[in-house]
Amino acid sequence: THIEDDTCVILQEVKPHAYEYIKTTLSNKFELFYSLEYRKPSKFDSDARRLGVLVMVSKDFEILEAGVIERSPFPDRTVYVTLKKNDKTIKILALHSLTGCGYYRSKSVQYDSFAEFVDEYRPDIIGIDANEPQVDHYDMTQMQFFDNGPGAKHFFDEMVDINLTDAYVRFNGIEGYEE
Repeated sequence: THIEDDTCVILQEVKPHAYEYIKTTLSNKFELFYSLEYRKPSKFDSDARRLGVLVMVSKDFEILEAGVIERSPFPDRTVYVTLKKNDKTIKILALHSLTGCGYYRSKSVQYDSFAEFVDEYRPDIIGIDANEPQVDHYDMTQMQFFDNGPGAKHFFDEMVDINLTDAYVRFNGIEGYEE
């Protein structure tokens, strides 16, 4: 009831039954982009392959393109949407990283695929369940990463390179942030 026009919602770890509920209750107000609609789980996939990401966009936006990161080891944990409104294009990326404890080096490979996509796609907004870094900080030089390979650092460096800013920094006036 509180969601109005000009709205985008990004959700991670959306299981199929939750998506069906959201689709039933909100598809009249939103365009829904669910990663498991693009990369459907097979009968052999574990529950780890049934945790999709969802981007919900109010119907007042024009949709230009949507999909998943095909080069990612787990495309089912990614979805991107390019929108347009009032001659302004907005690129949104939703991501859900693997855990390092369960996937170890695969996590780094996944993050490298995220970095590659960010470099090419240049999103305006990224919503992520990162499962990384080990020590988070709005100043990249203060972050500490798990020992799963360099992929996560590549990804966070790439976000800095394309001038994305952490929402916490942006909305809390952290010193050193410039609009």
